[in-house]
Amino acid sequence: MTYSLSSPLSERAKMTCPLLPRLLEMLVTLFLLSSCVSRNNLCLQFENLDPSDIEIYLSAGYPFSSLEESTCIYKDSTFNTIPNEYGENDWIIIYKNQKICKFRHFKTNRNDKHLYIFTLRADSTNIFCDISISGKNNMKLTNIRFTDITHDCQFINHQPITE
Repeated sequence: MTYSLSSPLSERAKMTCPLLPRLLEMLVTLFLLSSCVSRNNLCLQFENLDPSDIEIYLSAGYPFSSLEESTCIYKDSTFNTIPNEYGENDWIIIYKNQKICKFRHFKTNRNDKHLYIFTLRADSTNIFCDISISGKNNMKLTNIRFTDITHDCQFINHQPITE
């Protein structure tokens, strides 16, 4: 087979290795599928609460210091990617900018992926959250009661109290 200098490079590549485009397509597909499968996932269940009243933040890999330094995971009914970090993963759930729920999930390896299921509900006087985390570092918490932000010793107006 002879090639002329006027033939496009892509045409020459197809002639020399007809499997190259197919191989490239398979590699890209595998990469995209692996990135979808190997993510942390969050499932929110709302019992008698409006989803737009909830905000969720994560301070991944280091203790919580402020919302500005945290990753917004859920706000205005929109989900964002959960970062992969090991160590202290401090979750902050805020209801109507008035109530707050905090907990820490300790991850031993940033490559471990988890499924986070948060069930949020209210009774006549309180807001509660149940946490179920599936993965290498499983965790289950039930009936976590939200507290008033104004009474939270580390958190007033979305800012930690510094002394």
